[in-house]
Amino acid sequence: MKKSSLILGLLIASVCVFAQNPFSRLDYNSNQPVLFDSLGNISDTSRVERIESNIPPVTINPRVDDVVWSKVVLRVLDLTEKQNYPLYFPLPKDSIVTDLNLFTLMYGKILNKELIAYQDTVNLGESAPIVPHFSTKNICDPAYFLRSKEDFKYYVNPDNGKMTIESYTYYTLAAGVTKYLLQEVWFFDKSTSQIHQKILAICPVYFDFTDGRQSNLFWVPFDKLRVFLSQEIINASSRNNAQLMTYDDFFAQNQYSSYLFKDNNIYDRTLQSYLVNVEEVKKEQSRIESEILNFEQDLWEY
Repeated sequence: MKKSSLILGLLIASVCVFAQNPFSRLDYNSNQPVLFDSLGNISDTSRVERIESNIPPVTINPRVDDVVWSKVVLRVLDLTEKQNYPLYFPLPKDSIVTDLNLFTLMYGKILNKELIAYQDTVNLGESAPIVPHFSTKNICDPAYFLRSKEDFKYYVNPDNGKMTIESYTYYTLAAGVTKYLLQEVWFFDKSTSQIHQKILAICPVYFDFTDGRQSNLFWVPFDKLRVFLSQEIINASSRNNAQLMTYDDFFAQNQYSSYLFKDNNIYDRTLQSYLVNVEEVKKEQSRIESEILNFEQDLWEY
């Protein structure tokens, strides 16, 4: 009896020691996975595999007859706002990018011909289209905006047509994309009695620091991009590096900040085109936002 009690006591003591110091069980010379690698990144393979195998949920489109109200808007996602920093950083250090910000992720897939982009020549400062044109005639040549500057260098492989960009060019492009256009639709589905919001398309806006001009680079259908967004981890918080979130999670959970630029109106005009000062623009933005958010509540008033 005394022997059994002694063995039980030793087992409890061992469990307590391991619980207090989980790193005492790690053997860095064996093939067993450790909790953190030499760079301080979590190396739990089960969590990484979950991200790599994660496929974004398929959006089931509602029946046309069930959509009794919809509103299409164009929003601006400004990367100079602190809340949007995770989409801007880290900036690439060379042409072989390992840590990806949103632009290098998108552009890399376009260069590798895994993602199709569509060109749009309308500048943000003028009259941005509320509906991008996705057709075979409007497929974007990923090098068209590189030819506009002499110091942008790139190489096209004649065998497969894939492009390799010089590190300076890659960094300049990524640093210059300080905004995105988001085409969104809000709609009420009477079959679920709910209002839904969905991003339809996204467009990086490049700001040229030399002459102060900005232009839309290309449009990408958001559902086509989500497959890649769901496979890349985003550093969403500087305070908590253990928070595991993908780019797709970041958008799905509305972790970003944006403001209204244009709604689908009969005049086909932006807010800045008919409002004089900043205060008037903000009031109109708030009015349209409230109109969208309050639609469901107003629907049931009687």
